[in-house]
Amino acid sequence: MRVSTPYQFMVARQRITDTNGDLFVARQKVSTGKRINSLSDDPMGVGSVVTMRSLQSGLGQYSANIDRSSTWLKNTEGSLSEVQQLLTRANAIAVSGANATTSLTERSTMAEEVNDIQKRILQLSNTKDANGEYIFSGTATNTQPFAETATGLTYQGNSASVRIEAGPGQQVTVNAQGQSLFTDIYTRLEALSGALISGNSSQIGTQGIQAMQASITDLNSIRAQVGVNTRQLEGLKEQHTRRVEDLTQGISNIEDVDLTEAIMDMKNAETAYQASLQVASQGFGLSLMDFIRG
Repeated sequence: MRVSTPYQFMVARQRITDTNGDLFVARQKVSTGKRINSLSDDPMGVGSVVTMRSLQSGLGQYSANIDRSSTWLKNTEGSLSEVQQLLTRANAIAVSGANATTSLTERSTMAEEVNDIQKRILQLSNTKDANGEYIFSGTATNTQPFAETATGLTYQGNSASVRIEAGPGQQVTVNAQGQSLFTDIYTRLEALSGALISGNSSQIGTQGIQAMQASITDLNSIRAQVGVNTRQLEGLKEQHTRRVEDLTQGISNIEDVDLTEAIMDMKNAETAYQASLQVASQGFGLSLMDFIRG
């Protein structure tokens, strides 16, 4: 069967086009280091990568939530730690004030220090985080939680829990309920100051030592819960970090090329392309430029 010259040209041209396309793809893989540079390279692989990147994005948001919440909890723990130090000092004052040998003048000085402690704890009860939000106001974070009135301490926040999405279907409480804690502390310090001024040793013991120890116990209970929440967030953050690393490796396994293999493929593609040009040129007795123009 006779093969026409136009047909031979068509076949040769197609061969050159195919090998040139293969060479382009091979060079692209080497230059980018990626096995997938377009959807057509591996449609199923692209789908898997899209899914894994979406999971990474979600985990990144969870981690961001955890980071913000961890800062909130650190601020909470810092404030409560200072409150405990102040209560420990108030308890020591009560012990000294209850001593029968302590003079009224000394007790009066002690009462002034208790008043200073009360003021400082009031400041701590209105602690804000880095974003200017009150950490003891429940979900009413833009409302100052505590205010002094003629009748004592007033709470202006709410008792709702501040919860964040820390993982798929996982919510963690990040705020400490401070309403009863700080109200009781304020009231007990007020009573201790009055007992010191009156000089009643029995009242100092009841309204001072026992009351301060009760407040310290209440405080420790809240600090313990803050610690539990903090550790829970740390554990979830570690899980997310490991999962992101696994997904990154999975994406790399799909997308990235074995560079040594890719270079070999490129060399083979170059050889095939040059061979197709040479065969076409020799077969028709034309120069490369003649063939291309033809």
